[in-house]
Amino acid sequence: MAIVDGVNPAAIYNGTTYTQITASTAPTAPKYVTQFSNHLFLAGDASAPYNLYFSAPIDETNFTPAAGAGVINVGFPIVQIKSFRDTLYIFGKNAIKRLVGTSIANFEVQEVTNNLGCIVPDSVVEFAGNLVFLSYDGFRPIAGTARIGDVELENLSKQIQSTVNTLIDEIV
Repeated sequence: MAIVDGVNPAAIYNGTTYTQITASTAPTAPKYVTQFSNHLFLAGDASAPYNLYFSAPIDETNFTPAAGAGVINVGFPIVQIKSFRDTLYIFGKNAIKRLVGTSIANFEVQEVTNNLGCIVPDSVVEFAGNLVFLSYDGFRPIAGTARIGDVELENLSKQIQSTVNTLIDEIV
């Protein structure tokens, strides 16, 4: 289990031992954590909000570049990261990117959209086979399409749009 709180270094708990990730190349206070492609990913550190950090393969406490760890600047402040199917989605308030690949040798950041994002980090959940999040105009899914590598971002909350708009106004 990986633990983050946005104040302290990330930590790993294996059922008996609690280990803080304090490597000089790891973020000092990440808010978001997920596992993807045998790496531990951390993001949301206030001192480096654009950076997505990843551990060495199959070694969640090792953030040494020589071992296969690294940092990717995604170009916007990260508000959530979620692994979904064979992709790591990186959410900003006004943009979404995805990371594909299996290691530092072939990781590739791809643009999903630059005019839509997530406004509530805790709203990103897997639901009914989709990854759903709250955006400025309502709930939206990241859903696969018939085209390989393409995603759909339709609005799910048309029927409850007035309620969603009230909720969004209270949040923003």
